[in-house]
Amino acid sequence: MKIDFRVYLLTDRKLCPGGEILETVERALDGGVRAVQLREKDLSGRELFRLAERMRKLTEGYGARLLINDRADVAMGVGADGVHLGVLSIPPREARRFLGPQAVIVDDILDTGGTLISACETLRRAGVQEIIVMVTHGLFTGSLWERLWSLGVGRIYCTDTAPLPPRLASTRIAVLSVAPLLCDYLAPRGAG
Repeated sequence: MKIDFRVYLLTDRKLCPGGEILETVERALDGGVRAVQLREKDLSGRELFRLAERMRKLTEGYGARLLINDRADVAMGVGADGVHLGVLSIPPREARRFLGPQAVIVDDILDTGGTLISACETLRRAGVQEIIVMVTHGLFTGSLWERLWSLGVGRIYCTDTAPLPPRLASTRIAVLSVAPLLCDYLAPRGAG
């Protein structure tokens, strides 16, 4: 499974103009987003499922990936590309029954790697064979984080918000620039 994390959108319909989440997500997809995490924690299971069905159709139309927050059953039911499992979600072993042998971990920071190592160990015990890690800030402090490679991590994606030490440059660590996103956001609207 390949997911384009250059621009990754987490939804919150309360922040969308008029609560129009589908219209807002479509604008983001028009702008280049190719991974959407449907994160609407206050919806009932039925409401989330109905919204996820509509979101799946929308993201498919753009060739974008859809991940569902916390609900492996909803993710499977709508054919989503993955699920975000938080500490209050079902255990990864149970989610694995729905989702298959791959996992994507999204975190805000990779410093020493302790949190990610713990998550990868849990996923491996649950039967995950291939893990992709995406972090906003790749600090890569010390060498403990290198244990990720032995835990099934095939690739680490990080943004360029922190410089990657030259000694770590490899095909296994992909650095994604935030500059195009910032330029697009700051560009005058309607400018051609």
